[in-house]
Amino acid sequence: MSDEEYAKEDNPVADSLRKRAYKEYQFINEAIGDKIQEELNSKKKQKSSNVKAAVVINERDRLMIPGLSSSVGFLIKSEGLKNLPDIKKSIQSLLIAMLGLNSILDLSLSVGTGQSMLFDAQQWDHLISMFTPPQLDQPKPTSPATVLELPKSKKSSKKKTALAVKDAVTSISSLARKDVKNAIRKTKRIFVSRLSAKDDFTMLTYLLMLTIFEYDKYLFDEHVAKSEQDYLVKVWAPIFEALFRGSGIRLKWGDNGFDIMSLKPDLLMIKDDMTQNHNIEHAMAAAEASKEGPSKTKYFFDHGKLLVEAKAFIDLGLSDGFYAPATVAQISGLEIFILKLVLARPGLYVATKSSYLRLPRLVAELDMVVDICNTLWTWKEDIVKRRDDFEAHLVNDRYNRNISAARYTSVNPPTSPSTPASSSTSSAAASASTSPISISPTSRSPSLVSPPAMTPTAEWCSPTWNPPQPTGTTIPLPPATLA
Repeated sequence: MSDEEYAKEDNPVADSLRKRAYKEYQFINEAIGDKIQEELNSKKKQKSSNVKAAVVINERDRLMIPGLSSSVGFLIKSEGLKNLPDIKKSIQSLLIAMLGLNSILDLSLSVGTGQSMLFDAQQWDHLISMFTPPQLDQPKPTSPATVLELPKSKKSSKKKTALAVKDAVTSISSLARKDVKNAIRKTKRIFVSRLSAKDDFTMLTYLLMLTIFEYDKYLFDEHVAKSEQDYLVKVWAPIFEALFRGSGIRLKWGDNGFDIMSLKPDLLMIKDDMTQNHNIEHAMAAAEASKEGPSKTKYFFDHGKLLVEAKAFIDLGLSDGFYAPATVAQISGLEIFILKLVLARPGLYVATKSSYLRLPRLVAELDMVVDICNTLWTWKEDIVKRRDDFEAHLVNDRYNRNISAARYTSVNPPTSPSTPASSSTSSAAASASTSPISISPTSRSPSLVSPPAMTPTAEWCSPTWNPPQPTGTTIPLPPATLA
């Protein structure tokens, strides 16, 4: 007899407890297994039912072009849904999904990339002819009245040299080809404080480029590894700070988030609104940066992200009852692409390329600085105009609310149980005449006149046009969207 058999025979109570524990273990194990299998089956059923579900796409853009059986808005959104499963495999699929699901038609990229692959060549040309606006104002010839005064030399104290800005840049550029340091000294001698703000910005940018050619030549060397921060810190940050100086637009550098979604652009152009000791930041424009020659993934991701940010700017304005197109900038090394987004149709945003600029890479190309600065200045004025229109809208909105409050107070004066209605009415009228918010509609301040209505300039904005409700079209929901 073994020791185990002897122990069982010698202690029957312990043997009974062992058998009972083993039966309980079997019961619990089977119960848990059944429960787990039931949950797995339930999830499989739920997943299969979701796969059979459908998404109803109702687009109101009504933008029809030859060769399409549905609207452009419906096409780009349905293609965005179809490309969702492949967003981790292909950057083109990610871009099509990112833009399509945000109802953005991107006309800024070249043929063969992005959403251009969703249309044939004739359809794409037709869309470009419909929505591509004129480029940013081309640089105008420098006015002869704009002059640079060089300081008087000891030899010719009575002589004054007056040069147009462009002529001064051309003259110094020819000197820079031989001696950059001497060109820097000559540029610093110019009385930039006597110039207009625009010419001041041009000369500061020109001086910056001369300094880079002399002390930071590695930025132009293909054999030296550079990061996006090299270009931001040494090139674009000084240019942008000089460009927006004194404009009332604050530049916020770094990965900054803003309201409505957790997007983090590299640069935000902000209008500050101080209300009751609390500062509210209104984003006017944004910029994304990358090193020179970025990968396709980085370039197209920044491109799509910028357009989504521009849409967020427009939507934030619409939530306050204000509309204006939004502009953003994509920086790639020494290049900058300025993009413009408009709400072209109900629910359809259209992006176009406003301008493309490249800073000089050679001393012989320094003459380009004048035209570059003129284009950047025009872009800045566009952002400032958007800020001014938005500020006028806020002022007018607050004024109208005060008028409404004053009218409500005069029509429905507060009454007290202990005071007769007649006396309360007369006292309310008397207080209304001295109350700050009791403003007579006839005494409207000239500075608070309503600005022009900021509404999209399309035929669908007409108050007499009512778009019919679309019936909707269904497409299968891709598995990638399942939770």
